[in-house]
Amino acid sequence: MENGRHGDVLRVEGLQVRYRTPAGEAQAVRGVSFTIGRGARFGLVGESGCGKSTTANAILRLIKPPGYIAGGRVLVDGVDVLGLRDEPLRKLRWSKLALVMQGAMNSLNPVMRVGEQIADAITSHGEARPSAGELERRITRLLGAVGLPARAYRMFPHELSGGMKQRACIAMAMALEPALIVADEPTSALDVVVQRVVAQTLREVGERLGASLLLIGHDMGLQAQLVHRLGVMYAGELVEVGTVEAMFARPKHPYTQLLISSVPSLKERTLPKPIPGLPPSLVNPPAGCVFHPRCPHAMDICRAVAPAPREVGPGQVAACHLYGDDPRIGATGAAPARDAAGQTA
Repeated sequence: MENGRHGDVLRVEGLQVRYRTPAGEAQAVRGVSFTIGRGARFGLVGESGCGKSTTANAILRLIKPPGYIAGGRVLVDGVDVLGLRDEPLRKLRWSKLALVMQGAMNSLNPVMRVGEQIADAITSHGEARPSAGELERRITRLLGAVGLPARAYRMFPHELSGGMKQRACIAMAMALEPALIVADEPTSALDVVVQRVVAQTLREVGERLGASLLLIGHDMGLQAQLVHRLGVMYAGELVEVGTVEAMFARPKHPYTQLLISSVPSLKERTLPKPIPGLPPSLVNPPAGCVFHPRCPHAMDICRAVAPAPREVGPGQVAACHLYGDDPRIGATGAAPARDAAGQTA
């Protein structure tokens, strides 16, 4: 959906992921394409089950049966991740492509000290094995860089708070100075104060390393603080991409408009508006636009023809018939789309 610059750290092209189920194949990710430039921060948002985490897992080749990658390409620094064999893929992880998983307690081995786990990532994926003394000093510096005390090196995960565990995972992700860090809902299950600390840590780490960031989540407020560009996913598809400023000020796709309307506002004394209805079945998605059963602006063409992504503003792309030039659209009498503030889009 998004045209990238030459030398992008990440290029995802037509990615498709499916899961085999007794009811049929669930199309979890359907033709997703986007790019992330060097040092850029890109966010993916959407409701639970829209395909965000599945996209992240596919980029890292972590999809397990009954799931499988059905098509597309994932290029990291020009290397096709989906075409790598086991050993080159193992070397690529952590050195070029690192992951901060959702739920730090599930990411850390409870019977290993924090320092040992970070050391394992360095020695298993690094090119040269440092001495024990140098390794400890290096890890202590990493812990300090994410705001953890040196004593955390010898602590077990259960001795750390939730925010400290998440920052330990960030330290592990930055251990080999990767080109891209994928953070999959890194602040879930944390209180709002700790969320801010973890978000600030991610920002500082990215700026220090010059690393790009792919931030997966459903917290629109967090995305607004952290990323440069935002992609909105629905039912396995990327329905809109644009700069954070444009997406919040002038959301174009009706789903993006409803997502932003559901966020509480500190400036206006209005209640957040829930999105009516439920996401569709991924085994039998609706014909045409996948969002049309819940869309307040649905037209006849929406029920029959899937919209193609098109530019709807400077650097902003959306897949919606409201902005098309199909002659069938004018006969529907549909109202023009309005953004979260009630202005005509």
